[in-house]
Parts: sequence; structure tokens; C-alpha cells
Amino acid sequence: MLKIGILVTGSEVDYYLKSLLEQLSEQVECELVFLIQASPKTNVSRLSKLLDVLHRGQIMRVLSGRFFNFFTQLEKRLLQRTYPELAQYEASFDISELITSSLTITPQFSASKWVVRFDDDSIAQLRDQSFDVIMRGNAPGIFRGDILSVAKHGLLSFHHGDNRWNRGGPAGFWEVYQKRSSTGFIVQKLSEELDGGQVLARGNLATARSFTENQIKIFSQSISTFVAVVSDIAKTGQLPSVEPSLPFSHPILTTPKPWQSMWYCLCSISSLIGIHLLQRFLSYQDVWGVAFVRSGWQNAVLSKGAVIENPRGRYLADPFVISHQQQTVCFVEDYDLAERRGAISAVDLSADKPVFLGPIIDEPFHLSFPYIFEYQQQLYMIPESTAANGIRLYHCDSFPMQWQFQYELMPNCEAVDSMVFEYEGRWWLFTNLKVAGGTEHCAQLHAFYSDSPLSTNWTPHQKNPIVFDSDIGRNGGIVSDEHSLYRCRQAQGFNSYGAGLSIAKIITLTPSSYEEQQVSQLSPDFFADLRGNHHLHSNGQYSVFDFLRVKSTWRAGK
Repeated sequence: MLKIGILVTGSEVDYYLKSLLEQLSEQVECELVFLIQASPKTNVSRLSKLLDVLHRGQIMRVLSGRFFNFFTQLEKRLLQRTYPELAQYEASFDISELITSSLTITPQFSASKWVVRFDDDSIAQLRDQSFDVIMRGNAPGIFRGDILSVAKHGLLSFHHGDNRWNRGGPAGFWEVYQKRSSTGFIVQKLSEELDGGQVLARGNLATARSFTENQIKIFSQSISTFVAVVSDIAKTGQLPSVEPSLPFSHPILTTPKPWQSMWYCLCSISSLIGIHLLQRFLSYQDVWGVAFVRSGWQNAVLSKGAVIENPRGRYLADPFVISHQQQTVCFVEDYDLAERRGAISAVDLSADKPVFLGPIIDEPFHLSFPYIFEYQQQLYMIPESTAANGIRLYHCDSFPMQWQFQYELMPNCEAVDSMVFEYEGRWWLFTNLKVAGGTEHCAQLHAFYSDSPLSTNWTPHQKNPIVFDSDIGRNGGIVSDEHSLYRCRQAQGFNSYGAGLSIAKIITLTPSSYEEQQVSQLSPDFFADLRGNHHLHSNGQYSVFDFLRVKSTWRAGK
């Protein structure tokens, strides 16, 4: 059993730490011990504090903190109407029932109140406990000294930022301020260097539109990765492999200056108000389209693509193409804008002009991403059916129009954009899962393997998720050449879905390892007025792809 010490200020914790400890208790055989960090005793008057701030030249830091807190609280108040879940993330919870015992330790804060060490008696108490791991909970400070090494596997902590450029804080702010496409996090074994510890795991999530929403996303969706690291330690008795250390050349990020907070607030509030007004007076719609070229994917010139006309009131996306029985057919998501639901339709590409054949699979729930494969001379399809809470298998009874539901390859899961393929003697299922605490499907790619693509018994890859990065995580099709398979990967933009596409060659795929290498980047530049593209597929003779435009119309009667 793993013995874990949690550095906290008491039994009252926020939603995120509560969720983390609950998942640890459920998924890892462990003993959780509270290490209560006593607050420093301060009997200092406000005047003395002000004089101390002036003496140490920290007036700007204090002003920056006050401005930032004011504007972030204002943002939260604006979001409350449209984000009802916000209250739970702001609440406090008592988690005494999760803890087997507690120990009070005495911190020694530096004059700046940032750096904290622990006295010899506290370190001796911790050594006597023989902890396997100590993890940072909600205890404040930048930890230095013996606390970093007193546990067998060290002191583990999050850093909610991509430490290759973002060290410091506030967590989740600078990515929004700079309109970066993704926000990173790491699980690290702390060292004396701020946010420069040994990286045990990392992930990247699509950046949300506001600091508040972005912080909620990065705090909540990083929890499962921390739990996976601790679970790995419990199983193997050692830390996961550590990323190689690299030089760091960026400035340490701090609380934004007052003018930066004001500028951010102006942009954020105007954006939220602007969205409200636009939604009231204008109707904005993402409208996808599909095009094709008569060539293999390596030689495809997308600007020469022939566009398949969208049916009235609908759009087409996620194309897959196959030639069968002397007929070349493109299967697509056929999305009804009024019903806000997709079906799967077929388009015949065999003639000079594409012929829309109509729907082939129409369920009472949303369908998309009609991935098609052949096995033992039979055709099958696994369209995205996350609304039905599973990965559903359909068999082709008569090509191309008659398909029959068989069963669920994987039930009780929120999975999107699933693909089944054979690689070096195994059948693999690649899918984008929404895990516990998650709010999106764009970052985590999970792999499973079996001896048959029709199996209902899929073994998870040892390194799941094999990719955790919203810039490359979500499947966007698959292509091949004579020797290799290539995964097409969606890229998400700042507060936007389907901003671009890349192609990566699968280098290594075994039950315990995965490696892919990017070979191409496809940007939405091939047609006029595009806002995105996120899919490519080819059967060697035809290549099909999609693209995004945004259309707006005035709302009548407003």
C-alpha cells in the first residue's frame, strides 16, 4: 500500500483537491495522511504591513494583485448567468473522512512570504512516517530544502502551465491573454528550481475564451493524469520515466500589472457582451463543407478540390471514401441545422459530378465521423455515436445504402472519432475519450487492441492516453502508403474548434509504446474565407477533405 502525505492547510479544500483525493482513494490502494502546514503567526498592524511593503519595494506587486482579483471577480459575476456550474468550483468541502491520520508540521517562511522550508523537528517527523510520496495540496509557498526529498519518491506537484515557456502564474491566465491555442500542465517531482522539476507527465488542452473558464478546465481535466502517475508508482514501485531537461530562456511569469488586468478585463467583458448582443441580433453558424480530388493524398492539391454541394438547411463533414463493387462512394456526416443532429449519408463520386444518394444511417441521436473498414470481405462502419454512450458497430448488408446495427464494440463510454485498423498483427482502436472530470474530447487519444476488429474485449494501451495535446490529439482521419500508416490530427485554435489539420506517420505502436512523427501540416488556406479544416481521408485514387466557413444572418423580429 502506498503511503501518501498531502501538504494542506486544513481539512477544508476546494473542489479540485477534493476530486483528486477521491479519485486516488478509489483507484489506488493507498493511505492518505494530512500534513497540516501551520499558518505563520502574524500580529502585525496594517500600518506595519504597509511600511514593510514600501520598504521592500513591493507596492506594484500588491497593486497588481488587488487589480487582478477585482477584475477576475467581475468576470466571474458576468459568467454566473451562462455558467451555472461555476458555483461548485468556487465552493469548499470538508474531506476529513478520506484521511486516515494527520500530522502538523511547522513552516518557516522567507521574508517575502513566498519561499517555505520546514524545521528539523518537522522533517524528522516526516522521516519517521516513511512516506512513499508527498504531494502538494493547497499548502502555500515555493518549497525548498529537505521537504523535497524526505519521501521515497519525492514531493509531487502540478504546475498548471507548459513549463517549456510558462513558469510562474497565474495558472491559465497568460494563455488566454496571449490567445494561445492550448494551455498546458505538468505533473512534476519538485526541485529547487521554480516549475523546473522532473516532468513525469504533461498535457495540453484547448484554451477557453476566458481566464475563469480556462482555469476551471485546466484544474479539473489534469486530475486524471496526476492519479495515473501515482497509480503507476503504486504498481511499479518507481517513478515514471522522466522527460529530459532542457534550457529555459523565458521570463518567469507573475501576476499581470494593473494595466494588463484592465486591458484583459476590457477585452473579456467586451467579448462576453459582444457575444450576447450578436446572439440576440445575429445568427452565427459554423457551416462545414466537403470536397474531393481524384488523386492519392500525397499528390492532392486541395485548392483544386471539387466541392460537394451541401443539401439545403444541412452541412456535410467528416468524409470517408471507399471503392467497392465498381462504385466509389464518400460517406459523410449529414448535419441538420434546424434539428441540431447529424446522420450518415452517402455521395457517389463515380460519375463526372458527385451524386447525393441520401441517408444510410439515421438514428434519434447524433451521428458523425463514419469510419469504414473491411474485414473478412465484409464492410463495417463505426460512426461517432457518443450521444448513445458507446462505440456502435454497423454492418453493410447492401452497398452502399443498407447498413444494420450489430452491437457496441465498447459500451458506456463517451468516445468520439473512433478508428479501427490493423497494425503489425494486432487490431487497434484509436478513440478520443472524455474521462472523469473532463469537459471535452479534443485532447486525449486513447488506444486499445484486440485480435479482431469485431471484438467487444479491448485491452487498453499501457500508456493511455497515448497523446494528451489538443493541438494533435483528436482524430481527423487516416491515410496510408505502401509501407506506413498516417494518423490525421485535428488542431484546435483559441476558443475555436477544427482550426487545422496535421498528418503524422505512425513510427511505433505496441501495447506499451507509441510514437508518431509529423510529416505535413494542412492549413485552411486552400479556398477563400475559410475558418478551419479538420479531416482528410483517401483510398489511393480519391482524397476527401472538409473545410469550415462561418455564416451569419440577421435574426428576424429583433
